[in-house]
Amino acid sequence: DSDVEGKAGKKWQPPRSTWMNCNIDFSWSTSLQLGGGAWVLRNSQGVVMLHGRRAFSSCSSQQEAAFVVMQWAVASMSHHRMQKVIFSINDSYVVVLWRYEDIVSL
Repeated sequence: DSDVEGKAGKKWQPPRSTWMNCNIDFSWSTSLQLGGGAWVLRNSQGVVMLHGRRAFSSCSSQQEAAFVVMQWAVASMSHHRMQKVIFSINDSYVVVLWRYEDIVSL
């Protein structure tokens, strides 16, 4: 539902008509050293097209779990041959690290 508010208190915004939006979230258990994540792909009308969820047991920190979940979501979009996807995640560490990775790969 496009009226649902996320953790940051912002309403979901639909992408342009030819784009899709992949919302990503993750969780981390320090005591279990276990991360988990999920993604939801929506079209410009807010209709859920695909979704996925997964646990990651090999993460050593919350930051690593967030980054691994982001990588998995991007790989999932590639696997499903999705193009024109906007990725949304509420984690500043991942955003900064991802931009650094983009620069390094150029």
